[in-house]
Amino acid sequence: MHPISYFEKNSMRKSYRTTMPLYLVIDQQSYRALDWSLTGAAIESLDMPFKPGEVIEAIILLKMPDATVSIPVKLRHIYTKEGRSGFAFENLSEKNKNVLRRFIELSIEGKIDNTDDVIAIYEEPGVETPVQSPVKLQDEEAKALKSSFLRASLRYILFGLVLLATFAVLLFYNLRYSFEGSGIVMGNDRKVYPMQSAIVSRLYVKEGTYVKKGDPLLQLDSSEIEYQLALLESQKEEALKRYESAKKRLADESTTPNLGLITLLKKSVATSYRELQNARKQFADGLITRDLLNRIERNYLDARTKLENAKVDAKVLRKKLGVSPQNLVAPDLQERDVRIAYLKKLLGQYRITAPVDGIVYEIYATEGQQALASNPVMALWVRRKPYIVVNVPNSYLADISEGTKVDIVDKKQKRSYTGVVTKTGSVDESPDAETFSVTIKPSVSLDTLAPHQRVEVLFRRDF
Repeated sequence: MHPISYFEKNSMRKSYRTTMPLYLVIDQQSYRALDWSLTGAAIESLDMPFKPGEVIEAIILLKMPDATVSIPVKLRHIYTKEGRSGFAFENLSEKNKNVLRRFIELSIEGKIDNTDDVIAIYEEPGVETPVQSPVKLQDEEAKALKSSFLRASLRYILFGLVLLATFAVLLFYNLRYSFEGSGIVMGNDRKVYPMQSAIVSRLYVKEGTYVKKGDPLLQLDSSEIEYQLALLESQKEEALKRYESAKKRLADESTTPNLGLITLLKKSVATSYRELQNARKQFADGLITRDLLNRIERNYLDARTKLENAKVDAKVLRKKLGVSPQNLVAPDLQERDVRIAYLKKLLGQYRITAPVDGIVYEIYATEGQQALASNPVMALWVRRKPYIVVNVPNSYLADISEGTKVDIVDKKQKRSYTGVVTKTGSVDESPDAETFSVTIKPSVSLDTLAPHQRVEVLFRRDF
């Protein structure tokens, strides 16, 4: 590091301080000076306690490339603070002062290896040298000081310019705007709700997907509805078969009802139903597969079908005299047709489709999760003019009204827009409210501001 010499700021020292290498030997222990001058030196605080004004014996060591100059000296303790101990040189001779002075000059000039110039001082006649005469700085150090001064001046000038610019911006802001707040973009979204509460079995879209009206968005689990529909259609088909069979056997008066068979089939249906209930619980707990559950459901359906067939056969045989096929089957088919039509309509509600054209902006549901009819499963970004809502403190009620112009800052897209206040709320609506709502119409295209996006809104003053 280049040695430097300097005055302390706000100090009345009689000579320059320097950081050039100098050592003090105190009590046979060598200490490097933190800084020193012709009148004294500072070193790191010693373990030995000293009283202010106490004088101790020491040796000054000037280490040079070819020799080391030793100067006996008495040190008078001045202070100890902040990890430093300061000492003054007591009764240092003029020749020794000249040696120190010459050592500083050679260090600045880069001629520290010229040992003879220092030694020769002891052979010169004594000349009084006022302590107040400072070491004369060479051109190199003068340039360094000037450069340092210019850099510091430039920093202060730049700081002043920045401070002035900041003040100008704040002044412009306060004169141009009355209030700055955070607003929420609304009016350009469409929430999608399921018509039934069920498990989401499949998602057909992802966020950012463009959809048209009627495009599928997600599928809800409709296995229970499908099962009921299949059961009814099967019963209808079996009823038609029984009807045709009954017509053929109307003329056979020898056929009599088989009550024993019906009793046996009832027991079979009851057993199959219990097995089906247990299978459904086991499937819900993940203990059996869907295929096994389907087989048990078919067994139950078959048992019901056989029982119904036996009942129909017995009924036909009991009433074959004077009973027409239409009176026998038609009421049963009508009831099933109504139920089948209802289930088909209900089944369509488990497939959620896009109500309008738009972009899938947010998806709230996930596959395997329960979707409730009261909660939205998706939000679409639709092509409608958005508006912005800002809550403003009541103290600005007199400054903001319909027609007030605003500047809108979209920090996410790093864009700015303009707008105008179209509606303001009233504090009379809620006496305890500390804010009132302001509705803003932004001058933007339909696809500029996203739904529920936050923007900064600056309300202009009316001059």
